[in-house]
Amino acid sequence: MKKKTTCTIIEFKLIIKLLFKATLTYPQLAPSIPATMLWGPPGVGKSSSTKQACEELGGKFIDSRLSQRDPVDLRGVPEIVDGKTVFRLPEELPREGHGIILFDELSSCDPSLLVAAYELILDRRLGDYRVPPGFYIVAAGNRQEDRSVSRQMPAALANRFMHLEIEPDLQSVLNYLKEKGEFLNGL
Repeated sequence: MKKKTTCTIIEFKLIIKLLFKATLTYPQLAPSIPATMLWGPPGVGKSSSTKQACEELGGKFIDSRLSQRDPVDLRGVPEIVDGKTVFRLPEELPREGHGIILFDELSSCDPSLLVAAYELILDRRLGDYRVPPGFYIVAAGNRQEDRSVSRQMPAALANRFMHLEIEPDLQSVLNYLKEKGEFLNGL
């Protein structure tokens, strides 16, 4: 697996915003911009900071919790139409527009689901479906050392991500609380 770069939540949001803006500014380059795999302990803000970054740039945020899915949930339900098998893709997969697709809990999903996710994450396609060029792909998961549900990522998938590891830091927490207006009075 490629080396993980350590960053704070604040730095992560900046990186994701830059990559997302790149897909908007240069949509023809979207397939060559590597997806990001975000690692960190449970509760550090991997999912919420990805959503915030997307919404701050006016994008559509799609959160797909892979540990709660079966392969058919990504690939679609097979159906016979005119003697051919077609797959009814999930409605949550974008057909147009711009935003971020977060494949959350990637490190804890069933290995059979990873096979379905490979094509979508790596090739930005799934059968006849194509991820619109205005969408950036992010995956997130817990680290094995966190003793949460986590499996080792296959090299074929891991080598195609840009890996970022979130380290908790006090300033990020204080900024988050201040932005949300949840900062306690009197502190």
